Amino acid sequence: MKFLKIVLVIIMVVSTASCKSDDDSVNFVLNNANIAGIYSVTLFNSTSVETQDINGLTVETTFTNIGKTFNSPIDPLRFVFTEGGELSGSGAYVKTTTAVVNGQVTQGPTDAIVNIDETSNGTFITNNTLNIVTLGFEESDLVGVFEATNYSEAGITLRKEVEVTVNEIRTITTQEIVLVRE
Repeated sequence: MKFLKIVLVIIMVVSTASCKSDDDSVNFVLNNANIAGIYSVTLFNSTSVETQDINGLTVETTFTNIGKTFNSPIDPLRFVFTEGGELSGSGAYVKTTTAVVNGQVTQGPTDAIVNIDETSNGTFITNNTLNIVTLGFEESDLVGVFEATNYSEAGITLRKEVEVTVNEIRTITTQEIVLVRE
């Protein structure tokens, strides 16, 4: 009987310790004040898939853009978000583009240097309820509504998927950018 009491006490202690409240952690709210800061880019990729019917054949063209070399010692790519909703950026990165039509590489991979002038400015709006950030930064292709898939004091991951059909050509574009707070 004494052994049973000891086992029950141990079970109660272990279960109480494992039920520790998550209230001790700081809940990071997605708002302008919390996002404000200087960020380095660690990932900047996009994929566009165009589907169209040409004389009864479905033609699918995929354009893939992969960013790299963000942290060049000469001109690292950085974005600055202010509490007032202003967004600025500067730096350069290499964008590798590849085009594939129906599974066959038709172009690339080709590298191009993308420069973002330090005088470039845009805007952003956060929405914590919907976990979205709306960006307006034309020069860097950061335009539209992005889902904040991962955000904390350390950084933020933004992802967007848009589907449009123009002249019977359906295009689905996906973008992802990972920003790490400096």
